[in-house]
Amino acid sequence: MVVSVYLSRRNERLRLAESGASGVVTRGERQVSSNVVFLGLTSMFTDISSEMVTAILPVYLTFQLRFTPLQFGTFDGLYQSLAAVVLVAGALVADSRKRHKEVAGLGYALSAGCKLGLLASGGAWLPTVTSLYVDRTGKGMRTAPRDALISLSSAPARLARSFGTLQTGGHTYLVAGSVGSPRLRVLREGVECPSLSPDNTRIVFKRARLTTVGLVQWRLNVLDLKTLKARPLAETRNVDDQVEWLDNDTVLYMVDTGVEPTNVWAVRADGTGTPRVFIQQADSPAVVHS
Repeated sequence: MVVSVYLSRRNERLRLAESGASGVVTRGERQVSSNVVFLGLTSMFTDISSEMVTAILPVYLTFQLRFTPLQFGTFDGLYQSLAAVVLVAGALVADSRKRHKEVAGLGYALSAGCKLGLLASGGAWLPTVTSLYVDRTGKGMRTAPRDALISLSSAPARLARSFGTLQTGGHTYLVAGSVGSPRLRVLREGVECPSLSPDNTRIVFKRARLTTVGLVQWRLNVLDLKTLKARPLAETRNVDDQVEWLDNDTVLYMVDTGVEPTNVWAVRADGTGTPRVFIQQADSPAVVHS
C-alpha cells in the first residue's frame, strides 16, 4: 500500500458537519501564522545543511577517515537509529513540561553547533563522529515539539483539513484525513493529485484513462465535494502535472507534448470554454492566494 499525500485545506463546512463542532473562520483571518512560516523556513535550511553532509558522508568516512565496511556499518546503524530514539524522549519532555519551544530550539541549536564542530575536527575521526551524532540528536529532539508548535500556532478551525491520494492494489482513491487521527476516509476512486478550490467546495484532479493504443493518458476533472460527482474539463490532452487553482473559476496546469516547449495553460473549471496559454515556456505553476 502506498499513500501519496497532496495537502489541501479542508472544506470547513464539510468538516464541521462531520464532527458536529462549531467554529467560524472569518474572511480576513490569516491563512498561515507567522510561527508556521518561520518554523518552516528554519526547518528547511537546517535540513538542507544536514542533508549536504549526509550526501557525502559515506565517501568522506571511507576514503578520508579510512573507515572499514564494518566500522562504517556500525556508525551508520547508530546514526540512523539515534534520531528515532531521541524523538520519543524529546516528545515526552516537551509534552509533559509544556516546553515545546525550548526543546525544539535546543534541537535546532545542537544541529547548528555541530557544523562548527565538524569544521574544528581537523579530520580526526572521534570529534567528527561525535559532531555527526550530535546533529542526529538535534534532529530527533526538535521534530515532535516543532510539529506541536505548528499545530498550536494554527487556528482550530483550520486544522485537520487535508485530502490525499491512496494507492493500493493498482487503484487510486481520494481520501480525507485528520492530522490528529490515524484513519483515512475514502471518498472516491480514480482520483490522483487533488487540489482544493479557494472556496473549499471542489477538487480538481487528474484521472488515468487508457487510449485506443493501450497508453495511459491523464485527463483533468473537477469533483464537487457536496455531491461527489466529477465533471471532465475541456482540456483533452495528457496533463501529468499537479493542477493549481488560479481562482474559483479557472485552473492552471502544464502540458508537455514532448515536441514543443512546455507552457502553462488555463481552462475553466466548469467544463466549458477552450484551453488557452497562460504562461509561455513554463511548467508546474504554484498560485499564492492572498
